[in-house]
Amino acid sequence: MLEKTQYGYQFKIGTKIYHLFYMDDIKLYTNKKRDIDSLIHLTQVYSKDIEMTFGIEKCGRLIFKKVHSMLTVGLRMPNGTIKYIEKGYKYLGIMQSNINHEAKVRHKALTDYKKRLWQILRSQLNAKNQVMAINTYALPVIKYSAGIIKWTEEAIIETDTTTRKLLTKQEALHPKSDTTRFYLNRKNGGRGLKSVQQTVKEEKQSIKAYAASMATSDTLLA
Repeated sequence: MLEKTQYGYQFKIGTKIYHLFYMDDIKLYTNKKRDIDSLIHLTQVYSKDIEMTFGIEKCGRLIFKKVHSMLTVGLRMPNGTIKYIEKGYKYLGIMQSNINHEAKVRHKALTDYKKRLWQILRSQLNAKNQVMAINTYALPVIKYSAGIIKWTEEAIIETDTTTRKLLTKQEALHPKSDTTRFYLNRKNGGRGLKSVQQTVKEEKQSIKAYAASMATSDTLLA
């Protein structure tokens, strides 16, 4: 329905994009202000038809002229007003505007990672299960943004160092233990912890491989 309106955002290469859609989160694109308002109304009407709540309090509208955002009033809807976004918005957990707010996303990811790491280390889990919990509960916070925002090598190394220091402080890692063995999988005699460095590397490679596989059918990825 959105594509039939022909209101999408057209790139210089000719490709037109109408929306990003994941589960119940949607982001709409157009070249003109009046067109985006039409797509928003269309989405609202369709949501009502299928009896799906249109979460207007979570919606926002951001309009750019070239690279600069334009101050506008909110868009009035039957069930409220969609607010004007001035400094950016969050889509699928990533702060954005006309660019990704990389510094903010990195800071939040690191803060959440350390918070989860402390939760694990203060728990009553044994050494083996602590490592498993870090791999499955703490590291995904960093993995989620890898390949979407830039992680400097310095930040990655520093985070791995901080992880080992916290483990040592909680007596979960001996200060003189072999670092290489710590990250070696258990089948080969290691502790099995995945490093932040390896996590970021694998995720970037995964996204790169996916983009390459889709390049033949998507001109934006070619």
